[in-house]
This record gives sequence, structure tokens and C-alpha cells, in this order.
Amino acid sequence: MKKRSRLRLPERFDGLMPILALFKGVGEQATYPETMAKAGLRFVGHYRIDLLAEHSDKVEVEFALRLFNYSGQDVAGGSVSLTGLLQPGTSYQQLAQVSLNDQNDLVLSAPIIVPRHEYQLWMDGRSPRAVLEHIDVDGQPRLEPIELIPSSMVGRLLA
Repeated sequence: MKKRSRLRLPERFDGLMPILALFKGVGEQATYPETMAKAGLRFVGHYRIDLLAEHSDKVEVEFALRLFNYSGQDVAGGSVSLTGLLQPGTSYQQLAQVSLNDQNDLVLSAPIIVPRHEYQLWMDGRSPRAVLEHIDVDGQPRLEPIELIPSSMVGRLLA
């Protein structure tokens, strides 16, 4: 019996593993939200970055995000923030206050200024990091990661 080897992806593809898990259920009867939930993705965003201006050590971009809620709960009065790849505790910009019902999506767009090295990581294929901070149905504060996917990868433009 031949032993199957596991494919080992480079570290920069680790964030794609939950997304690849979605394709496992393509032939099944599960809906897209059910598939996302099974993959452990509560909040997902398709994003686009457009360069606005370059400064010596900073870059100004237009960051557009279509945010999807697959958490099983409505979110009211939450806030979406971009955080640093190299310094995860660093918040570059709060994009907006959001209220988003379960199984729905919304579009956010804002000009932001980030360090040039962060922007270069994005241009080299690393996805930005974003978090959603909100109060859950039990009244507890939550800080949830948003799985970001470039709009070009999903073939869907932001509205």
C-alpha cells in the first residue's frame, strides 16, 4: 500500500487553508454560509487596495472591504480595524462602526495611511489583517479576526 504524502504549503499560504477547506464541500448540499461556519470562518472580507499617494516612509491607500457575517449572530455597534502584520497589536486605522446581521454583508471604504513596509507586504501577496470588535449576545466583548481575501482571488468586484 502506497503512503500518501501531505502537501506542505509555504507559511504565507497558511491563511488560505480555511478557504481551501470550503472546496471540500462543493459537491455537497451545504449552503455557502454553512460551509463557511464549518470551516471556522465567522467573518470574511473581500478587499481591494488602491494607491492614493506615496510619502517618504508612509503610503496612503483607499481600502475597500465587503464584510460577510457567518457568525450565527447579529452584530450591532461593532468596529472594524486594520492591524499590523509585523506588529499584530498595532492598529493602523479604525475603518467604521458597523451593524451587520447574520448571513448579510456590507461594504466599507476609507482612505488609510500605513507604513511603507506594511504596504509592500500587501503588494507582495500578504493579506492585511483586520479585526471586528463587538459585544456578543451575552454582553461579552469580542475581538474577532476577519479572514481577508483579495477581490481578485474571488472574481467578485466590490460594489
